[in-house]
Amino acid sequence: MIKRIYSYIMLVAGALMVLVSCDKGGDEIKTYSTLVDVTNSSLSDHKYNMAVRFSTDGGTTFVEYPVIKQGQSYKVKVLDLATGEEITAANCYNLDWSASTPKPVGEATSDVAEFVMKESNQIKVAVTDNVTTPYDAASWAGTFSAVEDYGASGTYGPYDVVLTQDASNPNRFHLDNFYDSGLAAYIDFDGPNFTVSFPDGQTPNGKPITNSSGTFNQCRGTAIINLNYDGGDWVYRLTKQ
Repeated sequence: MIKRIYSYIMLVAGALMVLVSCDKGGDEIKTYSTLVDVTNSSLSDHKYNMAVRFSTDGGTTFVEYPVIKQGQSYKVKVLDLATGEEITAANCYNLDWSASTPKPVGEATSDVAEFVMKESNQIKVAVTDNVTTPYDAASWAGTFSAVEDYGASGTYGPYDVVLTQDASNPNRFHLDNFYDSGLAAYIDFDGPNFTVSFPDGQTPNGKPITNSSGTFNQCRGTAIINLNYDGGDWVYRLTKQ
């Protein structure tokens, strides 16, 4: 008969699950823990929603509470319970299981890691955002959803903005509806640091827009532009539709 005791201890880096299993007919599993570290990712606010799911049938099905014996192979993946999203490369995350004991079988940076149950186990995965996808100019042409955050004045949008590639400069894109105003504006994607340049200008009411720069995520198709409008901070967010 197998007796299992689960206790959950919440950590700033994620969730730790401690499992103790005793099997009278086999080897004893003394400790089992999982740790999902999202500190250095955009999931940091969801740290208490990170969950590990287990598969003992080669990855066909995953469950919350597995029955695993010492010496048995099994697979694990990470789920964000707040959104229902799986934490994978396709969703623009990097995973690193290399700090686990025992080490994963095979690739340590795969979406789904494989392990062999030992007497003592500490399964750890560090999650970071994928910000190294090579820049692809052609992917930025099209319709984006725009949202403006302007301090105490609140958030405005979303509304549609179409980015059109400049005929003479492939890294320049014109915005047809910047500030929901029709103002002729453009952004320049520049450099390996994934920066965004935005020209200084004025809105139709004559207020100046200055100090414009930002960042973008090629994998997610998002750009965040930081501006100063009429003496106040203004954040302009674009998401590819």
